Amino acid sequence: MALQPLTLTTVDQVDDGKIAKMFNKLLHGAVEDCCMRPSTKKAREVHLIVYIEPKPDTDTGICDECEVQFKLKNRVPERKSNAWRMGCKPSGKIFFNASNPESIAQMTLDEQNGRKIPPDQEEADDE
Repeated sequence: MALQPLTLTTVDQVDDGKIAKMFNKLLHGAVEDCCMRPSTKKAREVHLIVYIEPKPDTDTGICDECEVQFKLKNRVPERKSNAWRMGCKPSGKIFFNASNPESIAQMTLDEQNGRKIPPDQEEADDE
């Protein structure tokens, strides 16, 4: 294709459309985050920054070329999970109860009926 002026509507033709695709992906992610977390009121941001650096002719000093670089970034509010009480061992391992995340001490029926894995075997199985 012939020379094209760089505008917001022609960015999709730069680098085989990669810049526009990445912008659309970041935009989609920001909207998706709004839908997933509507109670988080902080605005989501999507940035397309264009850096334009003059590249003048070394002999004449006339600038008839520029180096152009695009930077894409987004900003969404921080995500945090709930806090969970977990058990820990001096060996440096930490454990959670998948059956009852609120209580590390809650046992399953198998565990209550004596089929609990001994603590020393429990540590060996993890390795």
